[in-house]
Amino acid sequence: MILLVLGGIVFAIVRWRRHPRVSLMTILALVIYLVNMLVFTLILYWLPEFSRALHLSPNGIDWTYTIFEILDDFVYAGILILLVAAAFSSRGTQRRGLGKKRCPKCKRTYDDNTLRFCLEDGVALVVDSGSSSGSDSDSTPTEFMNQRVPPTMKSPERNS
Repeated sequence: MILLVLGGIVFAIVRWRRHPRVSLMTILALVIYLVNMLVFTLILYWLPEFSRALHLSPNGIDWTYTIFEILDDFVYAGILILLVAAAFSSRGTQRRGLGKKRCPKCKRTYDDNTLRFCLEDGVALVVDSGSSSGSDSDSTPTEFMNQRVPPTMKSPERNS
């Protein structure tokens, strides 16, 4: 399990430049997991000796174990919350307007991040850094060409 967690930390570090927030949350969760595993293993290892030194009754020992198990469960719940938050933290960024493109000639904006050229004048699109999040009233929906049109044919050669 330790190797799996260390592999997850290495993977998050490698992906840091592309997804810094997700990587940070993942690394934080996995480091907490490693520390939790170490601390609670040591606590459960030394707890019988401490309970003998404190002269706890069997009922007191049971309560002590129960308290530490509940604390352990809360830490694991926090780890899971961090990992789920990391998984969903960058979802929908293109829907919020971060992937809009604009034609520098006619100033039309497009929500479709896969378009490269303006559908009106054929000029290469640029990323619209000034667009606000949400749907703009001046944005143009993606237009699809008629798929039933026959493919382009080679033009006849002209003799001069």
